[in-house]
Amino acid sequence: MMICIGGLGLLGIPVLVLWTWGILLFWPGTYLAIATTILALVYGIIGINTSHCRIPKFVPILLIVNVINCDVISLTVGVLTLVFLADSDVQAYLEE
Repeated sequence: MMICIGGLGLLGIPVLVLWTWGILLFWPGTYLAIATTILALVYGIIGINTSHCRIPKFVPILLIVNVINCDVISLTVGVLTLVFLADSDVQAYLEE
């Protein structure tokens, strides 16, 4: 659920950039945010719809990398997701 929220939070950045400053289309962070948004939403929806889910660690890492776009929300969600995924109780819950 947290990854899905992080993906929705990232959705506003590319839309804002695309509609306000056309010159920032050449900024690679725009495409990173779009790709991270798609991956976070896909893995978030897969995690919600299945009882056994395995969240890959590259999605929270990509959320953290989005700090280059000054996105503090995805940084926080990415760090919290990595902390929760490292916890043994959470791993046991996800493997049930």
